This record gives sequence, C-alpha cells and structure tokens, in this order.
Amino acid sequence: MKIPRYHEELLSAEQQMDETESGVLKEVQQIRANTRGRESWPASPTKLLTLRKQWERIYAKEYITSTKFMAERLERRKKFAEEQKLERIKFLNEINEEIRFKANTMTPVKAAAFISMMEVLQERMFGDKLSLTDFYDIAQGESSLMKEIINEAESRAIIKLNSQKS
Repeated sequence: MKIPRYHEELLSAEQQMDETESGVLKEVQQIRANTRGRESWPASPTKLLTLRKQWERIYAKEYITSTKFMAERLERRKKFAEEQKLERIKFLNEINEEIRFKANTMTPVKAAAFISMMEVLQERMFGDKLSLTDFYDIAQGESSLMKEIINEAESRAIIKLNSQKS
C-alpha cells in the first residue's frame, strides 16, 4: 500500500483499511465458529500468548516424562541382558565342572572331544548364535544342533590330538 499524499487518497486508503479489517474480523469469526464446542478461542493476543505458553509447558512435561520412561526402559533392557549373560556364564561353569570331573575318568580322546565340544558351545553361545533355551536343550541332548556341535567338536579334538602327537 502506498502512502497517501492528498485528501482523496487518504479517504480511499481509510476505506481499504476498513475493508481489510472487516475481512480479518470475518476470518476470525469463522475460525471461532469452527472451533466452537472444542476449545474457546482466545479473545486477545495476550490470552493467545498465555495459551501458547501453557501448551509449551504441557509439551515439555510430556517430553520429560517420555524421555524418563525411555531411559528406564533402556536400563531395564541392559539389566536383563546382563542377567542373561551371568546366567549363561553360571551354566557354563557348571558344565565345565562336570566335564572336568568326567575328563579325569576318560580316555584322552574322549576328554579332548568333551573339551572341544565345550569350546564350540561357548563360541556359539557368546557369539549370540545360540539362545539360552537352545543351550539347555543341547545340554539335555534334545536338540538337532547337538549332532552338528558334536561333529565339529570331534574334528577339533582330532586336530588337537594330532598336533600334540607331532
């Protein structure tokens, strides 16, 4: 809009301002009518500003609680993973004791096979190729992985015994 220089231009500029103000007022009334029944539309810019600040506070509180929840969830997951790892280690230690006890009464070939089977189980378990339930099933002899692990352990035991002989 240009700056009026004469009296007539001033009158036409005032008319234009009145028309734009009435257009804006109509739009505001339309917005208020559309939001009726939900939330009351703020009557003044200061009320709109306070409403915006309230929503920012609410959003900030929700953000803080959600990040706290996510942090707690992450901590629980880490704790659970650590507990599972400790349980695996405890189970492996029990099996190691059994193997040591049995290895004292076995022939060198069987003892080497048992020891190499334990190594294979540990590698698979700590390489996360084996879950704890699979490990229990293998220990019970109920898993199809058992044959594969025994074959790998026997081949390792033969290699170890041959390297010890030479």
